[in-house]
Order: sequence, then structure tokens, then C-alpha cells
Amino acid sequence: MRNRRLLAVAAGLTILYALGVATNAVPALRGPQEWRWPYVIPGSFGRAWLGAAVLAGYLALIHWAQPREETGRDRIPVVWLLLAAGLMTPALQLALLYLDHRDFGLYQLFYRTVSELSGGFYNVGAPVTDIRAFLADFAGQMASYPVHPQRHPPGLPLLFALARGFFDAHPGLAQPIAAYLRPAQCHNLGLMNLPDGAIAAATLQMAVPALLGFVVWPLYVFGRQTYGEAVARRAALLWPLVPSVALWATRWNQLYGAFTLLALVFAHRALARRRPAWFLLSGLAAGASSFFSFGNVVIVLFVGLYALVYWLDDRERTPFHRLIVGGILFTVGAVLPWVVAAAYRVNFFAVWREAMGTHLSLGRSYVVWLFYHPYDFFVFLGIPLAVFWAGRTWDALRHWRRPPRDVLALSFLIGLIIVVVSGTSQGEVARVWAFLMPLALLVAIPRGEAAVRPAFTGIAILLALQLFVANIFLRPVSTGLLDPPTPPAEVAPGEELARWRDGPELLSASFPQHVDRDDALTVELVWSATAPSARPYTVFVHLVDKDGRLVAQDDRLPMSGAWPTTCWRPGEAFMDVQTLAIPDDLPPGEYRLLAGLYWLPELVRLPLVDGGDVVELGEVWVGE
Repeated sequence: MRNRRLLAVAAGLTILYALGVATNAVPALRGPQEWRWPYVIPGSFGRAWLGAAVLAGYLALIHWAQPREETGRDRIPVVWLLLAAGLMTPALQLALLYLDHRDFGLYQLFYRTVSELSGGFYNVGAPVTDIRAFLADFAGQMASYPVHPQRHPPGLPLLFALARGFFDAHPGLAQPIAAYLRPAQCHNLGLMNLPDGAIAAATLQMAVPALLGFVVWPLYVFGRQTYGEAVARRAALLWPLVPSVALWATRWNQLYGAFTLLALVFAHRALARRRPAWFLLSGLAAGASSFFSFGNVVIVLFVGLYALVYWLDDRERTPFHRLIVGGILFTVGAVLPWVVAAAYRVNFFAVWREAMGTHLSLGRSYVVWLFYHPYDFFVFLGIPLAVFWAGRTWDALRHWRRPPRDVLALSFLIGLIIVVVSGTSQGEVARVWAFLMPLALLVAIPRGEAAVRPAFTGIAILLALQLFVANIFLRPVSTGLLDPPTPPAEVAPGEELARWRDGPELLSASFPQHVDRDDALTVELVWSATAPSARPYTVFVHLVDKDGRLVAQDDRLPMSGAWPTTCWRPGEAFMDVQTLAIPDDLPPGEYRLLAGLYWLPELVRLPLVDGGDVVELGEVWVGE
């Protein structure tokens, strides 16, 4: 009966939350006034069907595939179950992103990767060509980085720098990837000026949804260690439905849950087998995670609490000196990644000082976040899971005096209280502690009583409902990036005057044959393209004398930057107008009008396909 009561409470709270978010009747559901998740009303619900269909299909699979009883007997082998959950993790995220973009989410993944607002790590790492110099100067450059890299160690930018190096070394792979991605932000000049290798490096973060699918494997292993086979299977099945997993596509925080789970898997093995050497690997997992985010240092706290509660609960208690040895080995493993980083002149203390200085300057209210931080954490864990977590944790507290204790539930509760009360989470939302979600998920899985299967199916249905509504009305990841602009009006193409390499072609040029001094020479150019361009080229129109000396010019991006060459589409023609101011002291006479394109960052002219780099449009007579 207890599972049914908890399910009834979960259903009521989930429905109230969904109604409150959908109607925006209670804005505080999205956070305090100091920081609130954005609320939106979609322009169209027409593409919501895909997310609904994928959710419905997966719910059917969950109901059919979950263990029949607590003995762990099941309909399908565990390998296939984990593969299904792993594949559904990115599939569901892409289906939900389809609501915003008809390309099935791929362009949205690109937006979220290259936006400084939603990350910034790509923007720091992708331009890097000298990794050693980058690491040595990292602490000194942190203040100039976008807001998120300012608070983080160099791990994520380094990954992008390495990815860029890989793609630079394999241009045959980088070019088609970049050619696919460039049209998504063809008007973003800073991005378009990057080489193909840097553009292709964005696939690293775009792959995070797929990488999240692999988290089900350590989740299953640790779940089996702590609660048994049935709980481990059910936790793996629910992983794709956890709101923090499904709604934050491309965010790295959820992926750090793999480090949390690995650290605890190795720690549990060290405790269960009484072999402290496993603590070395546990510390290595925790230390490696801290190289990507200083927030992951909290993993050390949770591993320590888990080891302590496990040791207290163990009837055949491991000698305390072995626990001390394990702690030393854990510490060695945790600092080892930073020892390696120091060999590349990364100053841990300087990076820590810069990061914490930025983090602690948020200036948000301590008392407000005593409530809102755990609230936000459990909302993005999922309201039905939060209800069952509370029920299981209450049971663990009631029986804490006698073994066997619920080691994970007790250690997680203590750790969460310490994190919240200490103020380290002040002003931070659940995204920062998403790496702890797998632990709360395992605690929340119903077990040990009647109606386990109906309760589990009910949790899955309620999670799907919360997820569907939140995906429509909340924007947990904002990029600040716009879709490419509307193409200019098409004009009738004329005969081709010139064609350049990399795609641009000039179809016609119109200008007056006579212009007076102190006047302006207006040149109408009709452009098209034979292929998409990889760079935003600047168009130049020059007026030169008989000796080739420049006397007037107009150099600018096509349509003043509104339609750069990276946005041009083969077969579409449009007109661009360039205006040359004629100097008032220019001697009367005949002058030649030239046109061409060049890449501004390196001032390199684009060659014509038949040789040369400039086309002569005709002659202009400049009068008195």
C-alpha cells in the first residue's frame, strides 16, 4: 500500500506542477526572482507530436521490459535492456528538440554548442592551435573568457582544442561536417571565419546526448551493487526520462554523473572486498572529473560519506587502518590528473582562485537558496522520483540505528544537506549538481513492497508527462542565437561575368558610364553561387586610373553583412549595391572599375577559376 500512496501523492503534485508551468499561474515554480527558468509559449504545437510519440513508445517498452518481480527475472537480457535505454537517451532528446527546429534537433545541438550564452567552452577551445601555450596561459586569460569558462578549469576547452587538432589533421573528414553545419549559422561571422577543423570540433559537444546513453552502464553496475538486480534495471530504464537528462541536451553536467558512479563503483568494491587499492581508481575518477568542473569536487564528499556509512554498517568491519590507507590512495588518485596538468604548466591554485572569485561574486540570497536549490534539484530529478526518494529516505532514517542500513540513501541525504547549508550552492540551479542525479534516482526506485510494478510504471508515465509539458513551456537552455536571415529578393540572372573558387559568381554589373566629381558612383552587382562558400568574403569594388592606382573604393560584406557569402545558395541570384564616393580633387578622365572578393582576417584575395583575382567591369568617365 505504501507504494500506491506515494504514487497518488506523486500524481497529484506532478499534475499541479504541469498545470502551473503550462499556464504560468505560479511563476515561482520556475525559480525565485533572483534567477528564474525562462517561460515561453511556442508559436506552434505542430511538431510536438514527435516527442509525444517517442515518449509513448518508450513507456510501452518500459512497461513490458521491467523485471517481473524482485527476483530480477525479466523478459529481455540485461544487455539489450541497457542498449535500449542507452539509445533512447539521445533519441528522446532529439525528438523533444524537434519542437523548436524541423531538422530533428541537430542544428539545435550546434546552436547550444557554439553559443557563448549556453556554454562558451567551444568558443574558448576551438580557436586554439597551440595547446601548450593555451594551458600555460589559462589562468591569466580566464577573466577574458565567456561567463561559464571563467568559473571552470581548462578541461572542456582542452577537449575542443584536441578535437580541432584531430579534424585539422583529417581535412577529408572535417570538410563535409563543416559544410553541413555552416548553413545553420551562416550569418555568424565570427563563427564562419573559423576553419573547417574548428567548425567540425563542435561535434564533440553535439555528441553529448549520445554519450549520456553510456551512463546507463555504470548506473546499472552501481545499482546492482547497492540495491540488487531489479532496482538496477529499473533505474537504467528511467534514466532517459529524468528531466535533467532529457531537457539539457549538450550540457556536460549530466555526463559528469558517469564520474560520480565510477568513483562509487570502485569505492564500493574496495569496501566490499576489503581491498583498499580500489580506492586509487575511485580517486582517479573523482580527480579527472574536477579537471572539467570544480563543482565535481563535491564527488569527494559523497564518496567519503558513502565509505563512512558503509563502514559503520558493516558487521564484519574492515580494520580502520585499512580505511585510512584507502583514503590515502583515494587522495593520490584524485590529485594525479592535476599533477599531470602541472607538467603542462597549469597552476591549479591560480585557476581555482580565478574560478571561485567569479563563482562567489553572484551575490544571491543565502536563505532563498536554502529552499530553492534543493527544490530545483528535485524538480529536475522528476517530481514523481522526488516523492519516492523522500519516502525511501524517510524509511532509511527510521531504521538508521540498526543494520542493514540504506547506505546510499543516508550518505546522499547527509551530503545534500552539507552542500545546501554550506552555501556552496547559493544562487546555483540543479544543473550544477546534475552529476548527483544518478544517486537520487537509485534511492527513489520503488522496491521491497507490493505493487512495485504498477508504481514503477506510474512513475514512468508521470515523468513523461512532466517532461512533455516542461519541454513545451520552459527553455532550460537559451542560446541567444538566431536562425539565418531571410534570403534577399531574387532577381533575373544575367550572363556570367566571372566565377571565383569556393562558389561565388558574378552574373552582371550595372553602373553609369559617366559620373561627376563630388558625386557617388552606384554599382549594382547581381551575385549567385555555384556551391556554398566556406568563408564570409568581403566584396570590393575599386576605381583605378590608367596606371592601376586606386582612386575610389567600396569594400564591405554583401548587403552590408546581411547576406554573407556563407549564406549564398547555389542557383539563387540577388542584387547587391555598392557605392563609391568620388574624390572632389580627382582629375577628369577615364577610369577602370574592378571587382573581386577577399577574406578579411588574412587580407587574401579569392582567386578566379580561370586565373587572376580581379574582374574588370568596364570603364567610367569622371567629369568636372
